[in-house]
Amino acid sequence: MVGAARRFNAGGFTVQRAATPARRIGVPFAVAAAVVVLDQAIKAAVASALGPDQPDHRVEVLGRLLALEYVQNTGAAFGTLRGQGVLLSAMALLTVGALVAYYRTLVAPSHPMVFALGLLLGGAAGNLVDRLRLGYVVDFVAVGVWPKFNLADAAITVGVVLLGWHLLLPQPDPDPEPAAQVRHPHQHHAQRQEDAR
Repeated sequence: MVGAARRFNAGGFTVQRAATPARRIGVPFAVAAAVVVLDQAIKAAVASALGPDQPDHRVEVLGRLLALEYVQNTGAAFGTLRGQGVLLSAMALLTVGALVAYYRTLVAPSHPMVFALGLLLGGAAGNLVDRLRLGYVVDFVAVGVWPKFNLADAAITVGVVLLGWHLLLPQPDPDPEPAAQVRHPHQHHAQRQEDAR
């Protein structure tokens, strides 16, 4: 299981194992890397086909309902807080730092939390790359009258939903006895006899 504790019974003792470092750290960063690479690749393709140097900046896919449209966004996700790039970059870094700090306190992060961290890291990094490189964020998805957005924005939105799901889940308690100290059934029986004396 990714990012989840495992319980097994050994000699009468129930032991909870925390997620291995490879799964605990590797999965979120793999998800984040995939989001950044895909987000930047799509933005580059849209800028090449519909960017400032092109005669048309919009291609309708389903009429006015869904279209690809090149937009230079100096604000936050979905076009809010325009012109506040420095503030938004600082807020993104602080939010990601707080999220990572919280994640490190979890003994056995749930599946939603593992993927939430990856999506939030990838989404924040994808837009931060734009701000540092271009001074604005490239948006390209137009859905009806909804504000324009990009893949990084979508990843952040899904990550927030998964984070909320994680917070609603019952959190496992750490086992009082580490897995390394699992006792053999005979040792357990001998210990009970010793305690009875």
